Amino acid sequence: MNSKKAIFVYVALACLIGVLAVHFVITRHSSMTLNQAMAMFDKVGGISNVNTEVKIVFNRFGTRESMELYGTNLNDFPILSGLGKPLFFNTGSVGYSARISIPIGGHYNRRFIFLFDPDYPVEFPYSSSCIQVASNIYVGP
Repeated sequence: MNSKKAIFVYVALACLIGVLAVHFVITRHSSMTLNQAMAMFDKVGGISNVNTEVKIVFNRFGTRESMELYGTNLNDFPILSGLGKPLFFNTGSVGYSARISIPIGGHYNRRFIFLFDPDYPVEFPYSSSCIQVASNIYVGP
């Protein structure tokens, strides 16, 4: 085998090993069980306390404007900010109910908590790829 071919083969193998290693890290750390998700909510006071703050957010901000809540805006929401920061308030659109999205985890295992108004039915096309913690709470990609 000539030296150019050998270098190409070694580089290709190194790239393949790198891709497989990244894939292993992502898939190994991305799974979460229902018990782990429930424990996350228990640490901040439980589902009913989370839903109390969710209702306050929806009552205060409505569902007409998307926004990001961070910094001092979170002072009124200690339970939700205990789950993660910042809070993304997303308006509803066709096929989606208005929701609060909270990023959790690091770069390679990023997930989101999706919180919907508990007083209204949930329209969420990605519910099947998420863990349903309550009728209005999902954790997923």
